[in-house]
Amino acid sequence: NKGDAIGFKLEFLTKLSNTKSTDNKITLLHYIVSHIENKYPDLIDFSEDTAHVEAASKVTSQSIREEIGQLRMGMNSMEAESKSDEIKKDLKYKAKLSEFCSHSKKIFEKILEEEKQLSNNFSNLLKFFGEDESTSI
Repeated sequence: NKGDAIGFKLEFLTKLSNTKSTDNKITLLHYIVSHIENKYPDLIDFSEDTAHVEAASKVTSQSIREEIGQLRMGMNSMEAESKSDEIKKDLKYKAKLSEFCSHSKKIFEKILEEEKQLSNNFSNLLKFFGEDESTSI
């Protein structure tokens, strides 16, 4: 049945303030907010849960991947330096650099895991809201 909607596209939210009552006194957005205030007052403070959404929306998955690529190049460069013939002469520096490389590698692996989780979460969010899964962050 065409009228049996179980959800809506997120882009529809921008149209809520344009849809008015027959007497033009209230918008659909105002009605929904009023309904939520009366029936679900605990949801009114949801903006606190989404405080970082605007800032996060300015970061793209492409820029994250580029930064990870730059980190990878830096890591490779450090590892190459730690194994170079010149550094073998300075054992104290070699030990510190090797320790730093080892520590940095663990952190970098965590970053890779978090990036993968971010990508999975984004895909799941798109599925949840019925959006096109080919959309990129």
